[in-house]
Amino acid sequence: MAGSQTGVLELPYQASAAITKLRFVVLTGDQTVGPCSAITDKALGVARVDISTAEATAGKSVAVQVLGVAWMECAAAITRGNFVGPATDGRAQTAVSTQFVRGMALKTTANAGEWLPVLLVDIAHSAL
Repeated sequence: MAGSQTGVLELPYQASAAITKLRFVVLTGDQTVGPCSAITDKALGVARVDISTAEATAGKSVAVQVLGVAWMECAAAITRGNFVGPATDGRAQTAVSTQFVRGMALKTTANAGEWLPVLLVDIAHSAL
């Protein structure tokens, strides 16, 4: 992934469940995050590392990118310039009217599982 070190702001959180890197996470409590599991989740940002169930149980922390350009795994084809939000598995998908936008796709992808640079946007003003 060319330019994968493009984060501007990462924050540390404790993982409350297993987390897959390069996918959206959601706040699950004070200073804890877990994987997004619904398209209506208000994604906090993008996990920078994988966290196993055992590591989450042990209280391992995860860096969450909340600002800048985050590389993500996409859930389907996405067109450059489209707004994205979380799919049910936390991957990026083209945003629909029932979800909060969390970023803008900076390139076009053709298939699920491809890597996508996403410009993370201000979540306070991001509902479609």
